Amino acid sequence: MCNVCIIMIRTITITTQDELEETWGDSRCPNMCWHFIERTLEECMQDDDTCSATYETFEVPVGETFRSTYLTSSGDVTYTLQAGEYGVKP
Repeated sequence: MCNVCIIMIRTITITTQDELEETWGDSRCPNMCWHFIERTLEECMQDDDTCSATYETFEVPVGETFRSTYLTSSGDVTYTLQAGEYGVKP
């Protein structure tokens, strides 16, 4: 079992506030949702007039698993994640 997962920072180019406000999931990790760190296009502006938005993913190291249990209205739900990076924007 994984005691420490690695947080990764990813950056992509966006062009609109709507893109910045998007959220997305990872089918391998159905209990989580991801979003960009920045909240306004102004926070994303680069010197070359492009907008770069960042987000965090997490990686379970090779040879490890990550398990988390959540309380739901119908009882406990446990997810066990295998090695890999989760939350990469499609």
